[in-house]
Amino acid sequence: MKKHLLLMLIIILFLNNTDLFAQTYSRSITVPIYASVQESPAKIILKWPGEQGITSYTIFKKTKDAGSWGTAYATVAGTDSS
Repeated sequence: MKKHLLLMLIIILFLNNTDLFAQTYSRSITVPIYASVQESPAKIILKWPGEQGITSYTIFKKTKDAGSWGTAYATVAGTDSS
């Protein structure tokens, strides 16, 4: 059951007309995101290819019904890939 809920969350977050992006020095680029689900303990693992010249990635999460992205969930170094 948890696995199905996590998969639905992924579908809602990533396939429901949401944009995922990274920004550095006023330059926006699209970052392809790959997600995998772990059932126990429950978590979603995000992975993306490295992009040269990026200093950091700021990660936000948003529900389908939320009006805005709110505050950052995490910020990781530009050299990170997950």
